[in-house]
Amino acid sequence: MKIGEESNITCQVLDVAPIRYLSVKLYKRDEQLGNRSFTHDSTRFPVNENVPFPVTPTRADNGAEYTCVAELQLGPGGPKPNPEKRSPPLKIPVVCASSAVCDVNIDPSRVVVRFGDPVTVNCSTTREDVLGAGWESSVSPVNKMNSKIAVWNVSSLTVWDAEPKCFINCMNEPRQCAEKLDLVIYKYPENISLIAPEFMKIGVESTITCQVLDVAPARYLSVKLYKGDEQLVNRSFTHDSTHFPVNESIPFPVTPTRTDNGAEYTCVAELQLGPGGLKPNPEKRSPPLKIPVVYKPSLLSAAEENVEVREGGSIVLNCSADGNPAPAYEWKYPKADNVQEITKDGVSTVNITRASSSNERVYECHAKNTYGVAMKNITLTVKGGTPWVMIILLIIGVVLAIAIIAGRIIFSRRRKSGSVL
Repeated sequence: MKIGEESNITCQVLDVAPIRYLSVKLYKRDEQLGNRSFTHDSTRFPVNENVPFPVTPTRADNGAEYTCVAELQLGPGGPKPNPEKRSPPLKIPVVCASSAVCDVNIDPSRVVVRFGDPVTVNCSTTREDVLGAGWESSVSPVNKMNSKIAVWNVSSLTVWDAEPKCFINCMNEPRQCAEKLDLVIYKYPENISLIAPEFMKIGVESTITCQVLDVAPARYLSVKLYKGDEQLVNRSFTHDSTHFPVNESIPFPVTPTRTDNGAEYTCVAELQLGPGGLKPNPEKRSPPLKIPVVYKPSLLSAAEENVEVREGGSIVLNCSADGNPAPAYEWKYPKADNVQEITKDGVSTVNITRASSSNERVYECHAKNTYGVAMKNITLTVKGGTPWVMIILLIIGVVLAIAIIAGRIIFSRRRKSGSVL
């Protein structure tokens, strides 16, 4: 690669699926240079991806090792940490853009400056046949005659396309050497917000959109969607070479489960500015957003039950279900004076007092909301009690038995008395 000239380093990832969860990162030694994700791609089959990353090397990058990392961010239920695979490290020589005899030294070689802040950069050479040095730029250009040093100094950098380039004019060939400054002008997002549907359906894919306004440069922007403290997905824009502030709307597909009802979602916009940038990377968060998840009712107990009660006794039949919106309950059975329905705190009951054979049947409970219905059947059996006739006969039998025994005792005593006389 040539100093000051943009080159592409391409990460080639083969036979990976699903691509929507793929994140590809380029590292220079331990420093992450770029991150590319594919959340908008719904392909389910294994694919091959060539991911280009633009790199503008400096003199210090000569001999640096570059590595590509492919990571599957599978989200909830996936393995932790996320599975990843690394390429073998690659060393790429860096040469002077003009020729080996050109000697242009820029210090610092890479500058990261916030829009509107001051910036100062030195340029010098060790050549002796110098006619002059200077800076070509759309703001504060410099031209120093008979000088080996030129300083580019801007009190407030408010131009996005400055593109400063240091030049050295010499008497001998090459008569002019030039090197472009690796300059990054950045701006924090003006605003970041979430755009989401009023509700999501369980098991149905919905889209939550992160809207990032007035941020630059896009190529260093990384946008992440969080559910609570869990990162769901990450999107980057390393292929975007726009220098000016842009607005980005990033859609993230989400397929909610029942447990996601009431979860808080947050969008985080991060500027990964690389060498010379702020540490930690500057970021801005959206206000958290709760999105209801709707689903049809689901019974909290068995769908079929068999219960018994003795004749004349009491029993309570219970029916409860979980759903969003909360379900309404309807019981189906022949109405009776000794049966009462009560619904409280999400539980519906049928209370039966003085049970009789007329209450013996199947009681159907229907839990309903807008998205479906769950049905429970409770079969009630009334066991026969001890009939009153039997009780009366039993009492009569006991009385008769006592009378017979008493009569025999009396008769026996009288006989004994007569025999004595």
